[in-house]
Amino acid sequence: MHLGSVHCPEGFALQDCGPRSFIAVGLASSMSMSPLGDYRDNPLPLQDTLLSLDLSPCPVTARRTSLLLRQSFNNVMRMLENIRRNDSTHIHWSVRSRTETGPSLHLIRNLFRCKNIDNDSYDNPYSSWPVDYNATPQWDYVLRRYDLNPVPVYDHQGSLCPPELWSSALLGSLVRVHFGLRNVLTPSPILVDHMPITACTRAGIMHRVDILDSSSIL
Repeated sequence: MHLGSVHCPEGFALQDCGPRSFIAVGLASSMSMSPLGDYRDNPLPLQDTLLSLDLSPCPVTARRTSLLLRQSFNNVMRMLENIRRNDSTHIHWSVRSRTETGPSLHLIRNLFRCKNIDNDSYDNPYSSWPVDYNATPQWDYVLRRYDLNPVPVYDHQGSLCPPELWSSALLGSLVRVHFGLRNVLTPSPILVDHMPITACTRAGIMHRVDILDSSSIL
């Protein structure tokens, strides 16, 4: 994967944090934002679109399972905090965020990735993707240079959840998220009379999301 842009180098993972999974509650899902919070008022190029998901810890109920899920979430937060505390590279961290109700995790995923120059097989679970008619020409242009790279989202029955239902399906739902860490280079917006500045951050990259049946767990 190329560097110098918002795209994540797919083959790079921090050795001190391999793939992880935890169960949490989905807070919000966004279709285009940068891991550093830039481009809030400027649209990203289509090929730089990011999928994002904010997650909060499970509510504690009378059942022991909910307490264990809460402890698992807290363990992930402590793990990230320990890695951050021992990180001497001074690279910005964006994995953790905080809401009005407490800590949360902010994870992302690139919607596109560069086409595999080694011609290795690449499985995209979604055969089609909802595209606005007016954006079709740009979409086709990008697909000639990039592969679609969406995070697979499955409902509580194990069926693939259509992208147009993600926001409603994830919001407030109990989900299991598999994720890892990546170094991400993000170009900051170009200011008047200034050169563009590229910043580096460690971001949580979603690998898979499973929506769970909360009634059987909590």
